Amino acid sequence: MKEHNYILSIAGLDPSSDAGITSDIKTFKAHNLYGLSVCTAVTVQNDIAFKNCVWIKKKVILNQIEILFKCFPISVVKIGVIESWHGLLEVIKTQFLNSNSSL
Repeated sequence: MKEHNYILSIAGLDPSSDAGITSDIKTFKAHNLYGLSVCTAVTVQNDIAFKNCVWIKKKVILNQIEILFKCFPISVVKIGVIESWHGLLEVIKTQFLNSNSSL
């Protein structure tokens, strides 16, 4: 079984792939990293126009993070768009608790 260097993107979904988790995964692959992703928002946009953003519920985001950390040895996390500072703090705390690190 091949070992991977796992990296997690916590970000929004840009359907045009110019930003967010799809862009992150492409970048990770270009650097021979195995990219995992947690979706924080779904945007309605293309490469020219932004129309709307639908935020993913905080509990869903935290559950996504938890299940990935239970299965994969993630050593690096890249955080993109999150709805609020409070939500960001909870994500960071959850991330560090799951990785057995300290703040």
